Amino acid sequence: MSSRDFVLFGLQIALMLSFALCFGQLLRKRHQPAGVGEMVAGIILGPTVVGAPFPNFYSRPLLSSEHVVAARDVMIKLGMLLFLLVAVLDVDLPDMRRLGRRLILIGLVGTLVPIAAGIVLVYALPIAFGVPTAGAQLLAFTLFVGMNLANSANPLVAQVLMDLGMLRTTRG
Repeated sequence: MSSRDFVLFGLQIALMLSFALCFGQLLRKRHQPAGVGEMVAGIILGPTVVGAPFPNFYSRPLLSSEHVVAARDVMIKLGMLLFLLVAVLDVDLPDMRRLGRRLILIGLVGTLVPIAAGIVLVYALPIAFGVPTAGAQLLAFTLFVGMNLANSANPLVAQVLMDLGMLRTTRG
């Protein structure tokens, strides 16, 4: 990675964190979980909201060399992994033993419902996702979308529970 790429990587991380903090605080002032504001900030910075109407603004700071994209993806995944570690460390183990069956049921539902929703969405709107309407490719893509929804739902739920101070409660 060149020094130019490293500076661009730092600017991208700073931009994403700034947007996440601003939107998180904005929603927190409205008595909503900061995690929802952070998610909204990510959607706004993405290719749909900012990238479509302002392609130059989007492409300059956020699209760059493959080295920067790879480093940014690694940082994002590492950050999510460390966040989930912090969330797990906040869980009360005696409560987990006491609530065993309910926890397993909640975990399964919290994983299977987003997977099913992704599958239904892609089968219901294949043209919107830009995939062919038949064949093995559609099945693979639906599973991919479903797994991504399930994968992104769990950290968001953990963030919302932490923001609301419910992670250590029986209800949380």
